[in-house]
Amino acid sequence: MKKTAVAVMAGALVLGLTSCGTPVEKDATYGTVEELGRAVKTVVEVDCGQGTGNSAEHGWDQDTCGDRAVIGVFTNDATQREVKAKNPTDADSVIVEGPNWIVWAAGGRENDIKEKLGGTIVKAPTLFKGRIEFHVTSPLKPGIQKLKPGTAMECNVSPSSLMKDLSGDSKATITTASKLVLTGGIVSGKLDGETTCILSYEVPNIPGDDGPYEVMVGYRTADPVSQNELARGVGLQLGSK
Repeated sequence: MKKTAVAVMAGALVLGLTSCGTPVEKDATYGTVEELGRAVKTVVEVDCGQGTGNSAEHGWDQDTCGDRAVIGVFTNDATQREVKAKNPTDADSVIVEGPNWIVWAAGGRENDIKEKLGGTIVKAPTLFKGRIEFHVTSPLKPGIQKLKPGTAMECNVSPSSLMKDLSGDSKATITTASKLVLTGGIVSGKLDGETTCILSYEVPNIPGDDGPYEVMVGYRTADPVSQNELARGVGLQLGSK
């Protein structure tokens, strides 16, 4: 979902009524994007879309209010958490979250949205930053591997591979790391398929999901047969440093 920056609109806000003339209820639950859009229109003063009608299939529906807000209505909490995490508050838009809805408000309108519709303003996620070192092995045959110390980007981690340790052996993929940055290079390598990588990382700390985290490491070499092999960083914990 794309969110765009907008210019701040001058002018007074309208009264707390929907386009149909009924009062806007604070912290309400909305059945459709169209209903939410009528309430948001009282703040942004432009018409909002009516959604796609696909909420039953996808767990939510969304539309825009011109370039002043993106709105979404959700059918379950899990989808709402996932979408919020994948599209966090940033410099272009600020999240106002209600019982089953989210408004990504642009142009500094989040306080007006909250005052009229209720909900909670969600701050931008805190980033954990630091450096991690781990050892990975690969079943490559001697002589095939072409690792050299100092080689950049031989070890990499993708956002979809970030895991959170929930309890014991229970794991759940965090699909929220839209701002994940992991870079690193080979610091030692052997022809028997062993290597040590050092990566710097930047991981969003989603409110309520404070870790600890584990990382699945994408291991790449010059041998095309062995591309995209995965090895796990044992006991790897990410935290603020």
